[in-house]
Amino acid sequence: MQEQKKRSLTVDQLRGFSVVLMIIFHFSYNLRLFELLSYQKTQEWYWWGFPRIIVFLFLFTMGLSLGLSTETKINWPKFNRRLLKIVLAALIVSLSTYFLFPDRWVYFGTLHCIALTSLMILPIRKFLTLNLVLGVGLFALHGFGVHLPFWRLDHPSMDYISPFPWFGAVCLGVYAAHQGLASQSLPTIGFLNPFLKLCRTLGQHSLLIYLVHQIPLYGLVWLMSKFIF
Repeated sequence: MQEQKKRSLTVDQLRGFSVVLMIIFHFSYNLRLFELLSYQKTQEWYWWGFPRIIVFLFLFTMGLSLGLSTETKINWPKFNRRLLKIVLAALIVSLSTYFLFPDRWVYFGTLHCIALTSLMILPIRKFLTLNLVLGVGLFALHGFGVHLPFWRLDHPSMDYISPFPWFGAVCLGVYAAHQGLASQSLPTIGFLNPFLKLCRTLGQHSLLIYLVHQIPLYGLVWLMSKFIF
């Protein structure tokens, strides 16, 4: 029997770090929702920039993982199981937000984008120069105000993540995987070790955490609004 590849420590840590940033942002978002945190123009960089950093890290790490796991060939049963989990999770997000927030429900968010770009990257995963050019090019076009069209509904969504330019993050992740980034170890610094271990654990369960983390966070902020502030 062929030995299974071990999980990449770096991929788990980076994915877990993305989860930590996501929890921090959603906690602050909930504070703002309950008017426990005021929105100011001086904080605009945070509300605009922070979620984009998180999305980039999630998609970059996904590309890093896919580049590593499909370096020689695609394990289709494993890939299909993973894709099915992500599609079902995306469906759960869409349905739950449709009933809870009908004016802002998520029809194409982070998980939807991950599922679609997982398929988009497969035909070009071994063309490293193309991945690098696409990765840099998509973000450069976006930075210069060129927005490639994609399916969009009329209502504002709580989480809308178009494949463009975010497919660029996946391409850069695949390119980085072939440059050996996934096999690199993050520097070992004594006081950071517990945090890196936490990130690794969170990264191994990132999909489940993504789906359920807002439930305790929302409940905590609701309690704070009722009994503390």
